[in-house]
Amino acid sequence: MSAPDGALADVARLLWPAGGARTTRRPGAPGLLALPSSAAPRLLVPADVPGAAGMLRRHSTSGRRRAAQDALARAQRAGALRWLPLPRLTGAGGLPAHAAATVEGGHRVGVLLGPPRANAKPVLQVFDRAGRTVAFGKVGHTPRAAALVRHEAGVLRELDGAPLRALEVPRPLHAGTWRGLELLVMSALPAAQTRSGSWEPPLAALRELAEHGGTTTARVGRGAYAEDLVRRCAAASPGTGELARAAVAAVADVELGHGRWHGDWAPWNTAAGADGRVQVWDWERSATGVPLGLDAAHLRAQALLRDRAAPSELAGGLLAAARGDLAAWYDREDRRRATVLLYLLEVLQRYRADADAGSTEALRRRTATVEAAVDHLLDPRAGTPRDDTTEGTRAGAEA
Repeated sequence: MSAPDGALADVARLLWPAGGARTTRRPGAPGLLALPSSAAPRLLVPADVPGAAGMLRRHSTSGRRRAAQDALARAQRAGALRWLPLPRLTGAGGLPAHAAATVEGGHRVGVLLGPPRANAKPVLQVFDRAGRTVAFGKVGHTPRAAALVRHEAGVLRELDGAPLRALEVPRPLHAGTWRGLELLVMSALPAAQTRSGSWEPPLAALRELAEHGGTTTARVGRGAYAEDLVRRCAAASPGTGELARAAVAAVADVELGHGRWHGDWAPWNTAAGADGRVQVWDWERSATGVPLGLDAAHLRAQALLRDRAAPSELAGGLLAAARGDLAAWYDREDRRRATVLLYLLEVLQRYRADADAGSTEALRRRTATVEAAVDHLLDPRAGTPRDDTTEGTRAGAEA
């Protein structure tokens, strides 16, 4: 065995901050298999847990890579993967042992590192001795990630035990700090490992969540939400703040209902449960006091952005879907239009803030499309996305 180097050294410092982690390729050795490679680890799979094969199937990509990961999953399920000369990390104690100890019956922990993203954070998967997944965890290892993990812990505590009929939410099992890391461990939702969420809004579940805890009504220009949204937009970039002020002014007299939203309702965070309820996880963006209908708009927007819709198509698609999605609350076009406009500002400031932590081409493309869609709603003659790599953008011109 030898000391980890390269990317594995960074992972080892995270999981075993006190040191002592080692790496080996010796077939049969215990530890966490670094996949797909030690140079670019995305998954750390417990070598001696056949049930951890689900980690590979759950996070497979497409084409040739998916076929390769399916083959690895079959080998893991058969107990054969550990006997291949694959790189693995091993160490006593550390974060894996601590996380396992927070869960009754916890035995081994796998780690999803994933590709680099602005709000990326390691996700832990806790297995019992039978290889069943009993919990998931999140690790806040940067100030931004730690704030999101703390917020999600608070949301789960608020929802814990709530009499929800259409929704099922993870139960918080442990929340706290460990060696400077923010750690949240929550119960495993059975369907969470199948990733079978739908692109069609489950309106009953969305309404139950939006109205949970009660709703209020206020004109946009007189409510606390719009004031806070403008503040957050301005903090993301001066130009985004300017756009938000113009948008809020345009709908200031529109009266909207306000309640709770999940904040990132999408197929990768939801799944259909066996009892008919929608299982929903990843609550780090949830908030109260927001316009009713933001989750439905978000789900629709993610589908349109996935298909690389033009700004006018994004704005038009959201308005068209809102007629049905928001029918429980609004029967007037001005209220639906205001909801869509405020949603686009909400996600625009999120994308701007995420870019501060590390932008990608996909994030820049989405940001430009969303910003131009806001312009289109304010002035249908506008709506051509700006090139965020030039000084012609609001952010670039005023940075």
